Amino acid sequence: MLKYKTIINKITSEKHDIDLNKKQTTKLSSIELDQDDWKMLELIKFVLKSFVHATELVSGSQYPTIGISYFAIFQIREFLEVVHDCSVND
Repeated sequence: MLKYKTIINKITSEKHDIDLNKKQTTKLSSIELDQDDWKMLELIKFVLKSFVHATELVSGSQYPTIGISYFAIFQIREFLEVVHDCSVND
């Protein structure tokens, strides 16, 4: 969704100019994302990226070892602690 942020914002900002009926315009207005929504999506993407990397690490063509699994879990935990510390200090 973040990939299409520009397009989504353009559609929602020009909803009265793209030949929609009143019901469609109202529906589009009700689901329109504001800056806080976009910021939240960016933060979710940032946090989930570490889980993606860990999943890719333990989902290789060979079976993951306990060492790699432990490393992946440790990296996620460390990342979440850093993120938590940053959010507490803000």
